[in-house]
Amino acid sequence: MENSKESSIVSLLQEIEMLNKTLENTQKNWKKHKKN
Repeated sequence: MENSKESSIVSLLQEIEMLNKTLENTQKNWKKHKKN
C-alpha cells in the first residue's frame, strides 16, 4: 500500500514538472510574440 502511494506521488511530481516546463515555454513564446 505505502509503496503504490509513493509511486503515484512520484508520477504526480513528474507530471507537475512537465507542466511547469510547458508553462515556461508558453510564457517565453508569448513574450516573444508580444514584442513583435
